[in-house]
Amino acid sequence: MTLVGFYVVQTSDSGQRLRVAARLADKAFQRGHRIFIHATDEAQATELNELLWSFRPASFLPHGLHGQEHSESIAIGWGQEPNLSLIHI
Repeated sequence: MTLVGFYVVQTSDSGQRLRVAARLADKAFQRGHRIFIHATDEAQATELNELLWSFRPASFLPHGLHGQEHSESIAIGWGQEPNLSLIHI
């Protein structure tokens, strides 16, 4: 079954929205879910990709841009069709 969750972040600070997406991805990954994070554009996807490398120094979140290495568990895209749990930022 596909599960879609919606979260409303009441801030215009894009950095804060990315940190919320990273926390949600971490939580979903720890529960064994596969995740697709839908960014608004390639620049935001790249920024989130970089954030996830250092988000939790004590643990690794295997992730990558959609279709690239390590994107099997957490994929970050900006126009592709998600076939995983979805986090839209």
